[in-house]
Amino acid sequence: MLKKLSQQYQKISMKSLQLGISLNYSTNKIRYSFRSTRFIVKSQEQNESSKIMMITKEEIISFLKNNKIAYRIQRTYAQLQFCPFCIKRNFDELSNQYTMGINLKNGMYNCFRSSCQSKGQWKDFLQQMTNNDPKLIVDGPIHSIPKQNNQEEVGIYDQKYELFQFHLHYQRMKLQQPKFIYEYLVGNNWDKNQRGIKEEVLNKYLVGIGQDEVFDPQLKQMVMAPLIYFPMFRLLSQQQQNDNDIKNEYIQSKYNSQLYELVSCKLRGMGKENKYIQKIEPKNAMKGIFGLNLLTKNVKQIILTEGEFDAMAAYQMTEIPSISLPYGIAHFPNFLLEWINEYKELNNIFIWVDDDEFGRVNSNKIASKIGNWRTRIIQPSLINNNQYPKDANDCLRYYPDKIQEYISKSITVK
Repeated sequence: MLKKLSQQYQKISMKSLQLGISLNYSTNKIRYSFRSTRFIVKSQEQNESSKIMMITKEEIISFLKNNKIAYRIQRTYAQLQFCPFCIKRNFDELSNQYTMGINLKNGMYNCFRSSCQSKGQWKDFLQQMTNNDPKLIVDGPIHSIPKQNNQEEVGIYDQKYELFQFHLHYQRMKLQQPKFIYEYLVGNNWDKNQRGIKEEVLNKYLVGIGQDEVFDPQLKQMVMAPLIYFPMFRLLSQQQQNDNDIKNEYIQSKYNSQLYELVSCKLRGMGKENKYIQKIEPKNAMKGIFGLNLLTKNVKQIILTEGEFDAMAAYQMTEIPSISLPYGIAHFPNFLLEWINEYKELNNIFIWVDDDEFGRVNSNKIASKIGNWRTRIIQPSLINNNQYPKDANDCLRYYPDKIQEYISKSITVK
C-alpha cells in the first residue's frame, strides 16, 4: 500500500508543482493529496483529527532524482552538489559545492555559502524551485557531475573524512553560527569557561562548529547537542608528495595540500556539561593529528599538547606551530613519531601537558620516546608551586604574561 501511495504521490506532486494547484486522489478507503509541501494521507473512515503524514526522506529523494539534481546522502541530510539559489555561482571552485543541505527528517534546507545563506522549509524550497531555471541546477560547472556518494545508504564508510561535510562545519564557524558556540570559543568570560581563542587562530586550525544530532552515551539515545569539530590531518608519504598524478587532488582545496590530507574529524560537545560527548568520524578513520596542517617542511620547533584547545592557546601565545595528542597523554602513537622524524630540521619540541602528577610522569615518557636531546618540558609549577596554570589554555586565560618565562625555563630530561 505504501508503495502504491508513493507512486501516486509522485504523479500528483509533480503535476501539482507544475500547475501550482492542489490535486487529490482517492480510493474507496483512502484519500491523499499534494498541497504545497505536505503529502497528506487520510482515511475516509476517520474524522477531521486524522493524522497528517509530513514529508518523508523517500519523497525528498524522489523529487531530487526526478529533477536530475545531483546530491549525496550524509547521515540525515541530502547535500546538493550545486545550490540552486546561489547568486555568485562559481561552482568550479570545489569549496562552493555541496553547501546546500536538506534535512531528510523535516525538509528544512540551508545553504552555508556566505553569499547565499538560503534557508527555509520544504515548501519554500519547492516554491523557489519553480522560480529558478532547472538547467542551471543540472548543468552546474563545465565539467561533468561525478557519481553520487550513497555510502550511508549501503552502510559503507570511507576511511577519510568527507571533505565537503567538514566544509559545512567550518563555514558555520566563519558565519559565527550558532552564535553561542562561537562566543564560547572566542569569549573571555572565564566564569563561563569561555576559551579566549582568537578567530584568526580558529581559522588557521580550520575549527568547525554546529548544533547537530549525536549519540549521547549517558542517555543512550540521539540528542541535539552543541558541537565543536576539530579536523585531523595525516602527513602524506614522500612518494605521494612527489607524485604528479595525485598532485592536483591535494592542492585543489583549502583543507588539503601537497603535505597533508584531512582524514578524520574529532567531535566534542561544547562546555564541561557536554565534554563527555566525543567521537572520531568516520568510523575506522585513518590516523590523524590536530594542528598538523600548520607545520611546514622546514619547521624547526613545535609544541606538543594534550588537547585541542591547548594547542590553539599555545600557538596564540607563542606563534609556534602546536599540535595535539590524538588519544590523550597516556598514549603517544608510533605513527606520530614516524611523522615527526620526517621533518629533518625539527630539533626543538616542547611538551606542554597538564601540570599534575599524571602529566609529569607521562611527559617524561614521551620525551624519552621522541628523544631527550630534542625535547623540553614546560612545567610552570617548578617556577611557582603556589600559582601556576594547569595547561596551555589556562595559561592563556590567567597567566598570559608568564608564557615567555615558562618557555625559557622549560626543562630537559636527562
